[in-house]
Amino acid sequence: LYSLGEELQRAEIERLVQQFGSNGRLNLAQFKQLMINLLGVSYTQDNISKGFEYISRGRDSVPRAVLTKYLDAHEMAFFAATAPKGADDSLIYGPWVQEVFAR
Repeated sequence: LYSLGEELQRAEIERLVQQFGSNGRLNLAQFKQLMINLLGVSYTQDNISKGFEYISRGRDSVPRAVLTKYLDAHEMAFFAATAPKGADDSLIYGPWVQEVFAR
């Protein structure tokens, strides 16, 4: 973890191995889940915007076909109903993120 930029105390590492692993060890799939949890689970406005920017490849909107790879049916329905519509069946995420975090 240290070589990946995570400086955790031994007790925290042990807790994470218990949470994500089995028998005090992590296989590759479990390690990936641990890293997603450490690096990818952050529900700040900036991180949500950056996530949309990443999956849109820097564009202001994301095609619905791309979003369905990342959102379940319920999340997709909510986003499609509440986000501004863009060209080519895409959804504009910037104003939507601002609105959600303004609540």
